[in-house]
Amino acid sequence: MTPRHAFPNAALLAALLLAGPASQAADAAPVATPDTAAVPVAAPPIVQPLARLTSVPGPLRLVGVDAEQRLTLPLSPRLAVRSATLHLEVTSSSAMLEQVSSLTVVLNGRSIAQLPYSPAQRSFRADVPLPLDLLSAGYNDLRLRAVQHYTDKCERPQSPELWSEVDLLRSHVALDATFRPTTTAVADLDSVFDARLWSPLPVTIVTASALKDDLMLRAGALAAQAVALRYRFHPVPVAHAAPRAAAEPGTGTFPGLDTGGLAGGDTLLIGTREQLAPYLDAALAARIGDAYVGVHPNDADPTRAIVVISGGDAAGVLRAAEAFALARGIPYPGSAELKPSKLEAPALAAYSRPNGVYPDGEFTFRELGLGDTDTREEPIDLEVRLPADLFSRDDAAVELRLNFAYSAGLRDDSSVEVLLNGLLSRPIRLTSPDGGSFDDYVVALPLKSFRPGTNLISFVPRFRGLHEGECERPVDAQLTLRGDSRLVMPKAGHYTRLPDLGRFAESLFPVAVQADGADLAVRVLGEGSDPVAAAWTLLGKLAQVHGYPLLAAQVTRGEPAAGRHEIVIGPVTAVPDAALNGAPLRLTDPAIVRYPTGVRRSDAERTPPAELRGWATTGVDLYPIADAHASMTLPRALGDRGLLMQYRRDGAASSLLVTASTPELLRERVNALVSFDVWTSLKGDTVFWQQSADSVVASQLGDGWHAGDLAAAKKVEFWFSRYPWWWLLALAAGLTVLALLVRGAIARRKAARHADAELEPDREF
Repeated sequence: MTPRHAFPNAALLAALLLAGPASQAADAAPVATPDTAAVPVAAPPIVQPLARLTSVPGPLRLVGVDAEQRLTLPLSPRLAVRSATLHLEVTSSSAMLEQVSSLTVVLNGRSIAQLPYSPAQRSFRADVPLPLDLLSAGYNDLRLRAVQHYTDKCERPQSPELWSEVDLLRSHVALDATFRPTTTAVADLDSVFDARLWSPLPVTIVTASALKDDLMLRAGALAAQAVALRYRFHPVPVAHAAPRAAAEPGTGTFPGLDTGGLAGGDTLLIGTREQLAPYLDAALAARIGDAYVGVHPNDADPTRAIVVISGGDAAGVLRAAEAFALARGIPYPGSAELKPSKLEAPALAAYSRPNGVYPDGEFTFRELGLGDTDTREEPIDLEVRLPADLFSRDDAAVELRLNFAYSAGLRDDSSVEVLLNGLLSRPIRLTSPDGGSFDDYVVALPLKSFRPGTNLISFVPRFRGLHEGECERPVDAQLTLRGDSRLVMPKAGHYTRLPDLGRFAESLFPVAVQADGADLAVRVLGEGSDPVAAAWTLLGKLAQVHGYPLLAAQVTRGEPAAGRHEIVIGPVTAVPDAALNGAPLRLTDPAIVRYPTGVRRSDAERTPPAELRGWATTGVDLYPIADAHASMTLPRALGDRGLLMQYRRDGAASSLLVTASTPELLRERVNALVSFDVWTSLKGDTVFWQQSADSVVASQLGDGWHAGDLAAAKKVEFWFSRYPWWWLLALAAGLTVLALLVRGAIARRKAARHADAELEPDREF
């Protein structure tokens, strides 16, 4: 999603800055049967719109004699479901026959309802109970299958009269469910912080220290990333609190802790053994060694979890937090607690990411997560992640070497469309009515058509039957794409233009080129819990985007290590002037503000580095025409908006500033920032936002710079590839120089021979 307001006018930015201050286990056991062990805590119905269960944009349109749409219904084993209902709102064509036209609901392979279409009632609503014995923990297959006819005789299978639409926003699944008691096994931690929950429970990180130690600050950051990675794509706002002692000692696992105040959500309890001992049961405290991770039910509400992350000292706590972040997806049978005595993270090369590809490399589809796949109508999707700063020659291409087969009985205008990020890039014609099988079929996609970061390559079958007319038979063909198909990357370098918050939101470039975050420092400014919670929430989002915990990222309240990219987060009153060097907005008092005028400078004013002309990048213009800006001096006031800026400070390192007028507002705005709609609306180098994507105002206010490195030989190669006439001129000049040198050498040789002849005495014959 792109921001609704980009490159705002001066009046809008002035309103923003002059506004007054302002006052979120892959266990196959059934979850649908009522659980007598579940605590009967009253809960409102859980509702999930169907739009969130599919990638189909807008209403779901079912066309033709036999049309089907598959939806994936996730259910967490934390839930004990008492009832489940599918609510549908459908509009259909008035031309369909009621006796032979219907919409069938299929759950996990079994038809559970058949809803007839009626010409007299084009729109209808229906509530379909989902049988509890068919629902199970994990991902349930829910299909809507439309059988549509306008006659009981011969008809065109794809006639325009055969259609129906399901409103995916108004249609939904509703659950009446309670939470089960929390597991006490480390092996089931992925089912505690579970992406199959339709929305995460609130998460509070309770630290027994005042977080003046950077190790403890990092431990909290890693714990937040561990939770966010388990929730995968759900935004996870994190709160921070100090432990509160119980008014009277209890008898549970946490007798000295006021657990009642933590019962609204899940809790991470962090501290050394000595710091946590006053709050823990003596037996639990005695089990904490050098490093410890354990999951326990909250004494006040057993359906909520308290994860204890502890150790003998701060280094042990940090090691436990690292283990919590890394130990995902693989269970530990019979292990109620995790006590890592040693932890070694893998050594990762730069640009390493899940589904990542690199220049001059070859990758099978199976390695990229796509095995052998059959389809009849649905697209086959392959997700790949390119380094965000790739560039190469203009004619560089990514090759797909496909191994596939298709059914017989198709017309020669059938095809497989290859889409890149939803746009048609290359059709593959299926010309044989006898079907076919291909090995190493090459499809070339221009490298410059790829986006920096994540890209989606889709293979969409378009089948046409051999027979046309009133009695045309429905096409029942199949496409098989094998997992040993390959993606071949071209040779390329690393060079690009910054700033670009859109690219940062997509790939974290440039702060996570090192896969473990070794080139990143996060500086937390301001007192109290809110700036810390905001920083941890943001780091959790970064880990989700990156797909790996930023284990080596520095998190500090002091000065960051030299040479690292820096994220500064804190209320505007706590941001030092030195941190704003190079910022597009100088938040001094008064502030110096640049405003876009809406006028582009002339092409003659573009000043790209000469050696960059002719390079092609993955969807990035290396030297765009700059906007003209006006500069004003105004009183500083951010009002009730958050501010995000990207700029360069201290040489080659980049800086990212996240700020708001107060610590409380900073935490609220960061909670909104990590939501899908706002995060995907980032662009330019300066962004203001409030709670939703509609409030995002993105601008390009500062100067750009180039990042990366390239060998001199490559620069010459790219220069001549873009400007071949320069190569011809250089060749002509070289030949001319060579000719002059040869001519001079011959002339000198002849002159030397004549001189030798004059010095020799006359010979007698």
